Amino acid sequence: MNDLKVTKEIINSIYDNASFKAEVAEFINSLIDEEFLKDEPNCDFIDECINTLDELENENFAKVIPFVKKHANKSVRQRLISIAAACAILAAISFGAVAVSHTIEQKREAKTTTLPAATQATTAESTTTEAVTTTTEAPTTRAAVPTEFRLGFTDKFKDEYFIGEAFDTSGITAVIIYSDGSEKTIPLDDCKVTTDGGFGTTERYETVTVSYGGFSKTFRVRVLRKKETKVLNSVYATFPQGYDFTAEDVENADLSGMKVFAVYSDKSEKELSAEEYRIEKEKIDKRTVLYTISYEGCSTGFGIRERR
Repeated sequence: MNDLKVTKEIINSIYDNASFKAEVAEFINSLIDEEFLKDEPNCDFIDECINTLDELENENFAKVIPFVKKHANKSVRQRLISIAAACAILAAISFGAVAVSHTIEQKREAKTTTLPAATQATTAESTTTEAVTTTTEAPTTRAAVPTEFRLGFTDKFKDEYFIGEAFDTSGITAVIIYSDGSEKTIPLDDCKVTTDGGFGTTERYETVTVSYGGFSKTFRVRVLRKKETKVLNSVYATFPQGYDFTAEDVENADLSGMKVFAVYSDKSEKELSAEEYRIEKEKIDKRTVLYTISYEGCSTGFGIRERR
C-alpha cells in the first residue's frame, strides 16, 4: 500500500472546506463539460459524476476517492486523494479527541472542588474561552447540466433560396440552456448542420437540421424557381416508323434510328447528341433487356425483346 503524504498545504486545504470541496467539484464539473462536448455524450458517466458530487457534499470520501483515482491524471489524482483521505483520518481523530476532552473535563471538575474560589473562577473562565468554536458550513456545489437546445434567427437569416443557390448559415444562433437557468451561446462552427440531399436543385421546401452534444433542432427553408430560370424537366426517345423493339441480339439492338430529346420548364425542347446522354442495359429475363437513357438527372427507358 502506498504511504499517504499529508503536507502542510493539504492540512490547510482540509480546514478550508470551501476551497477543498470547490476544487474537487471543479474537477468533476470539468469532466461533465468535456462529456457534453462529445457528439454522443455518455449519460451514465454524467450521472456517475453527479452522484459523486452528492457524495462529496455529504463528505463520503470512501466513494469520492475511487472516482478521483479512476478519472484524474496523476498529479491531480494524488493531491485530491491525499486531501480526501486525510479528511477521513482527521474526522476519526476528531472523534477520539472529543472523548478525551470529555474525560479531562470531568477530572478538571472534580479537581476544582478542592481549589480556592479565585482559582475556580480562573479555571471556569479559561474553560469557557476554550469551548468557543466557529464552524463554517461548506457551500453546496451541484453541477449544472444542459437541459435544452435552442436556435435563434437574426435579420441575416435567409429562409428563401433560388434553384442553384447553396445553403447559407448566416443569421443562425445556437444556445444551450442549463439546469440552473444559465445559458451559453455555441459557435455554429461547433454544431453539425445538415440539409436534405440535393439542396437547391428543385423547387420545394428543404429541411435543415442543427445538432450539438446530443441535442438537435430542425427548420425548413423554401427553394424557388426564378421566372427566367430554364430547368430540365424530362427526356424522351423516338424511333423510326415500324420499329418493333425486337432484336436477334437483345444486348446489342440497333438504335441507329433513335432520337433523344430534352424537355425544359419553358416548354422548349432540344435534340441530344449520342455523346450527351448515357445508355444503360439491364437484363430482365433470358429474352428481354431494359434500356435506360439518362441525361442530367432525367431518364427514360424501353425494352428490347429477343426476335424468334
